[in-house]
Amino acid sequence: MSKALVIGLAKSGVASIQILLKKGYRVRAADIKEERSFPGLRKEFADVEFFFGPHEEDCLSGADLLVISPGVPSDLPLIVKARQQKIKVISEVELAYEHYSRHWVCVTGTDGKSTTTSLIGAILKQAGVPVIVAGNIGEPLTEEILKAGEGTYVVAELSSFQLENIVQLRPEIGILVNIARDHLDRYKDMEEYIRAKFNLFRNQQESDHSVFNSGNALSMEWLKRIPVSSDTYFFSLARENSRGAFFKEGAFWWKEDGKEERVLPDGIQKIQGIHNKENILAAITAAKILKIKNKKIERAVRDFKGLPHRMEFVRELKGRSFYNDSKATTTSAVKMSIAGFSNVILLMGGRDKGLDYSELNETLNRNVKYLILIGEAKEKIRSMIRYDQERIYLIDDFKKAVEKSYEISRPGDHIILSPACTSYDMFRNFEERGERFRKEVLALS
Repeated sequence: MSKALVIGLAKSGVASIQILLKKGYRVRAADIKEERSFPGLRKEFADVEFFFGPHEEDCLSGADLLVISPGVPSDLPLIVKARQQKIKVISEVELAYEHYSRHWVCVTGTDGKSTTTSLIGAILKQAGVPVIVAGNIGEPLTEEILKAGEGTYVVAELSSFQLENIVQLRPEIGILVNIARDHLDRYKDMEEYIRAKFNLFRNQQESDHSVFNSGNALSMEWLKRIPVSSDTYFFSLARENSRGAFFKEGAFWWKEDGKEERVLPDGIQKIQGIHNKENILAAITAAKILKIKNKKIERAVRDFKGLPHRMEFVRELKGRSFYNDSKATTTSAVKMSIAGFSNVILLMGGRDKGLDYSELNETLNRNVKYLILIGEAKEKIRSMIRYDQERIYLIDDFKKAVEKSYEISRPGDHIILSPACTSYDMFRNFEERGERFRKEVLALS
């Protein structure tokens, strides 16, 4: 009987154990955390051998396969040792693909991939196509893939972490929504980060389809360096593409084989912001490749309410509008989120990811009335930006930061949490940070 070792016991790790057991493996599982972090796990999986705490080489003994959960670094000494011993190393995504390898639509990128993924899923559902929406968006692929039946489409959001250890993954449609500086706390440089993203297209063939944002300079630059062999389409908010989706004359358009058509009008969508227009264009591109009718696309876009923590409208209070954009953990996301607003009071900060906050200078000076900095990175942000220091407030307490934003605001102002940082200094994740923001905003009077 083959033996497998799962590294990382978050949701995706547990789901990997389940699918490996179904495939007949003898399973071991390891996590750097103590056993008390996983109550009831031994009872649930009585046939699995668990290792908790610092990883010992003993857990590799006899293993034929090693499955890595998304949050586990690929250069972990135990993983390096496994490769030296010629043990097959794959990601959780690859394990899901091995179980069901048909009709994958995969979305990666720095910003906007969750909304794009969800919107593609909504369009397919509207068209009556059986679909699974999973991956980095929330539910583990190894868990959801067990629900796949004949003809099911798998719409997967994939992070660079998940793409580091793919072997055979070959999406029918691969979409790169954009590239910007991110995760430099994990990667040695931007090249390493970008090459991980481009792994999405590595196994594609001429009969597959790749989709790129022609308005994103880094995407286009690296497409020249790492050419793809699949059938290529483009989308853009700023330019008309000869093959793909674009925006003009207050509408979303599609062009292919020299013919263009108006797919849907602007303004019907509930999701706001320039970045969401790009996400709609990316979703339209996937839908048109799959021959979905315009009426179905329009209905899905009209009904789509967006995802929590992504420019989510919280409330209006005495002429002030509050938006929860907790998922914006990069400078590029912040720029896109607040680009369409004036009189912004911006709450920013958290745990730094090695980003260059000076990239926000133009946006801050054009759109932001006051800047409230929070979290571990607040001093670094203040030191890197060129912005009127008298309009910056450094606040340690999250509740007080929200209260201060309201105190200094006036009717017509937009108060936006858009952090450009991770949440791990103050919260478990960006969802908890967003929920806390919502709670504090609703408590204002």
